[in-house]
Amino acid sequence: YTASGGWSNLELGSYTVTETVSTTVDGYDLSTTYTVDAGNVQLDSSATATVAVNKTTTVAFTNTYTKATADLTIKKAIKVDNVAYDGDDFENTSYTFTVSGDKLKNGDEYTIGTNKVKVANDKLTATVKGAGSVTINDLPLGDYTVTEGAVPAPSAGYKHVDTTYENAGKVNLTAEAETTVTNNYERVRSLTIEKNVSAANQTGFLLDVSKIEYSFTVAGPDKVKNNIYGNYSFDDKGETTVTITGATSKTLEGLPYGDYTVTENTPTTSPEGYDFDNTTTMTGKAEFTKDSDLTKTVTITNRYKR
Repeated sequence: YTASGGWSNLELGSYTVTETVSTTVDGYDLSTTYTVDAGNVQLDSSATATVAVNKTTTVAFTNTYTKATADLTIKKAIKVDNVAYDGDDFENTSYTFTVSGDKLKNGDEYTIGTNKVKVANDKLTATVKGAGSVTINDLPLGDYTVTEGAVPAPSAGYKHVDTTYENAGKVNLTAEAETTVTNNYERVRSLTIEKNVSAANQTGFLLDVSKIEYSFTVAGPDKVKNNIYGNYSFDDKGETTVTITGATSKTLEGLPYGDYTVTENTPTTSPEGYDFDNTTTMTGKAEFTKDSDLTKTVTITNRYKR
């Protein structure tokens, strides 16, 4: 679009001509340049020109509108047991994100990393591998929401706890920006409860014990309350019951770190010909720290007497 206007019969001398743009165009940046008598292009909205005798001086302003855009970088952070993870167990895990915003129009194409991706269902889809990042180039300025899709099953020995978002995944894009999405994992532990028995005379003893059910109460840290790990459900006190038949063992899998106490409930049955020795220690402890072994065994030994 081109328009022109001017003044005549001006006194000779130097004049300053200033262009004022009364309205803005939403989503676009305005750049103004000028020339005087088709001379060098200057970046400004005010021009100085000289009116000379018998000469028409021309000041030309050019308005250039460019879409107002910025880059948005999505960063993936990984924590294990509440500590930033720097190993390689997640390096091949692909995390998928959707980016939504009212400036995204179906069919529009954007550069994401090294790929060209089109908007579908008013959303863009981006993928990050491991604790990496990806940049969406030249998004229109505006408000966006970043959402992570279904989290892939982690490597053996890990449990996905939750996903947290910087600023709830909301981004007000006014300039180049980044947002971080954190996946929180726990190393899963296993606790084995082993039942041993002993008596003064072992003849025929184990056959009788193999028919006896021993009951144990396992009390864990606060984080196990009202949660299920494998076949065991912890109540609101953080306790669960494990039953072992005979001198065998049971294992609780997928436990979070923390301290566990295993207490045998008083047996109601003894092997034929034996009485339970009440001096037996009925409690054992297993302490899982963030850096400790992932498997522990608590052995409870019942001693019997004739």
